[in-house]
Amino acid sequence: MNKLNTPSEHASIPLDVAIPLGEVLSANHRVKTAKIEIDGKTLETNLYVLNMQEFDVSLRMDSLFKNHATILCFEREVVFKQPGEVELHLSVTKIKPLPRIISALKARKILKEDVWDS
Repeated sequence: MNKLNTPSEHASIPLDVAIPLGEVLSANHRVKTAKIEIDGKTLETNLYVLNMQEFDVSLRMDSLFKNHATILCFEREVVFKQPGEVELHLSVTKIKPLPRIISALKARKILKEDVWDS
């Protein structure tokens, strides 16, 4: 489950994460002060271990704040600018298209409405 091959510890307070399909995943383990390398630059953050196939890493708001991140939604880019360091631009163009999520949500709604019985 830990793809980083880094030791994780039991989290004293589990982190619950709601995903778009309405489910809640609970993270009971974390990697404290993990080092993530992006384009040769190392960022430090605490990571919670979640059993997800779609994401490699999901950073919490406090990690983004600590690393001076700016999220440019329209450009699908995250810019990290630590004081006195060169800006690091992380493009997130590999995001899967939204219609896949919408169709999954519609499928769930259809199943809940029991349209198959009619």
